[in-house]
Amino acid sequence: MKNFIWNYQDKTIRGWFVNLVITMTILMLVVIGAFNEDVKTNLKDLSSLIIGFFTVSFGVWKLGNVIEGSQKTGGVENDK
Repeated sequence: MKNFIWNYQDKTIRGWFVNLVITMTILMLVVIGAFNEDVKTNLKDLSSLIIGFFTVSFGVWKLGNVIEGSQKTGGVENDK
């Protein structure tokens, strides 16, 4: 399980795991908001911030994957 979350080679938490936690938290809040008016109102007020945070988080993770892939291939594109 630790290998799933922690990247021993880079000594960092895996980016996809962080995105999974963020996604599950947002989904949980949406489900709670379906039954609680106060949460629903707060989610409406914070919707732009939530979308922006998720987008930036996913974008940073994806950019890291592209850079990591580029370093492994020496900058040569792989058309597989």
